[in-house]
Amino acid sequence: MLTVLKDAQGQLQVACDWWLVDVDGRWEPRGTYVYVNQLEASAGTNIRCLLPYLISEIASLAPWAVGAYWERRDKTGQQLHAYSRQRLVREEVVV
Repeated sequence: MLTVLKDAQGQLQVACDWWLVDVDGRWEPRGTYVYVNQLEASAGTNIRCLLPYLISEIASLAPWAVGAYWERRDKTGQQLHAYSRQRLVREEVVV
């Protein structure tokens, strides 16, 4: 799936390509984990401020997911990072 956030003027701020996978990391439409494939932010965007909104959007689209994970290829090599469902819920923002 592609989830995007835009500002009040309709300008793209963040785009996130993600999909649901099973415990073995294989694509599954009702998978229990969210795999974040790619996250891109527009130049000058404060990604840390927008992440809670992005997480909230993804969590609402897959309320059965037990967690999310991704690789930080740009800074930490092949190291995996993950959020549990508990942390996803804690990061959600009420808009």
